[in-house]
Amino acid sequence: MQVPLEWSHRGLSSERAQSIEALVRQRAEKLQRHAPDLLSCRVAVEQIQLHQRSGSPWRVRIEVTLPRGIDLVVSREPGQGENTEAPETAVRAAFTTMERQVDDARAKRRGDVKAHVVDGADEGTAIVARIFADQDYAFLQSTDGIEIYAHRNAVDDFDRLAIGTRVRYVMTNGDKGPQATTVHILEKPGEAARPTGTP
Repeated sequence: MQVPLEWSHRGLSSERAQSIEALVRQRAEKLQRHAPDLLSCRVAVEQIQLHQRSGSPWRVRIEVTLPRGIDLVVSREPGQGENTEAPETAVRAAFTTMERQVDDARAKRRGDVKAHVVDGADEGTAIVARIFADQDYAFLQSTDGIEIYAHRNAVDDFDRLAIGTRVRYVMTNGDKGPQATTVHILEKPGEAARPTGTP
């Protein structure tokens, strides 16, 4: 790493802070094995909303810089996970997400992933991995293993979605990770794609 690891915390006792710092440094070293050309890594761990009744009270933010001006951010917000979640668990989850983003960014840079860019957003194909019809959203899984959130409003025919449906998507990075801005159904399992305009 060209710039030494930067880390900060809020809401941790001094003893717990030492334990979390050791974990952060361990995971940062592992992250550098994913990206030997890593330029910098900044990590912040905060405990907030002590009065909240559900979800994790921890916010973990990781910012990474790779060559060619590639900046990646993972922000695990309070409310994700259980309210009894330990800060170590939140840190591990955030680093695991960052490892996937780093791998994806490096693969794209090498040309391993043939992603197209549309107005600054990635475009590709995926399959529907999970559907929450009563809450109007689904999760897609891209060909390179990235999980993408898709709201009903982004899907051309949300009610036709089924697990395994193949779709084309345009994705951007939302506040909570990859998010589809447009989703077009290509074909459902066991059926050929419908011609455009066919009801």
